[in-house]
Amino acid sequence: MNKSFVSRYSRFISPEEQQLYDHLIEQVEVESPSELIERIRLLFIEGSGYPDRQIAQALEKILNHKEVEEDFNFILNRCCYILINSWHTLPIRKKAIYDLLQLFDKLAEKTFSSYNHSRRLKRQNSLMQKFAHSEQYSALKRFAEVLY
Repeated sequence: MNKSFVSRYSRFISPEEQQLYDHLIEQVEVESPSELIERIRLLFIEGSGYPDRQIAQALEKILNHKEVEEDFNFILNRCCYILINSWHTLPIRKKAIYDLLQLFDKLAEKTFSSYNHSRRLKRQNSLMQKFAHSEQYSALKRFAEVLY
């Protein structure tokens, strides 16, 4: 087995990353898919306006981590799978998977202006663009296609 494959999946999960995952696991139990998609949009794509300040701060700490360039695709991928794994068992919620992926498809086509944004938001936008073009996202889309 490829050593980088092993190290990538056995990497350390920071407390902030775990906080993010736990938050999404809790929210998927109490919120509708459309509310969760809006949460993902606010937290990851807009980078502002997230209703839970502690989670927004956890993401900010993740974004400030020196290894975020290597890990971000895997973090966001896992966040998406938390939602998708909950939704795919109910036929009425399968459309939500498509709607979630549309966020990233639209993002892949979007260009961001370089002014009027903080350094953190520029970095976040760059990481989101990379995710939208990543192998992790391609695999996520293939998985979603199998579910339809």
